[in-house]
Amino acid sequence: MIIRLATPLDANAILTVMNDAENSGFMLANPGERKLTPEAIKKIIGNVNSSAKSGFFVAEKDGLLLGYLIVRGENMERTTHRASIVIGVHSNSRGKGVGSALFNHIFNWAKQNELHRLELTAIESNEQA
Repeated sequence: MIIRLATPLDANAILTVMNDAENSGFMLANPGERKLTPEAIKKIIGNVNSSAKSGFFVAEKDGLLLGYLIVRGENMERTTHRASIVIGVHSNSRGKGVGSALFNHIFNWAKQNELHRLELTAIESNEQA
């Protein structure tokens, strides 16, 4: 498995993982609530990857996208040490170390980018989170 920055070419696969993750009921958006398109995902990838202390990362194995993790850094001087994160793993890949691999990669990346606080909001009933 490799963890890498997402590119616009990943948009369709990311959308598949996002929809699957949201259908779990454990994401902040309810199933079917967001109406994202591949074009919208491409814009999100570009915006996130071009922002300071931010990145849109994907986990991939054998050409298949398994999950994603988005880090959004802050721009105000007093809060540039922190970022919020969103993670989603496809149901076929849960419990197989994908989330752990994404988090481990991000923890190292965060240190290199002088991020000292990562914030994740989770649904209370999501015991795996």
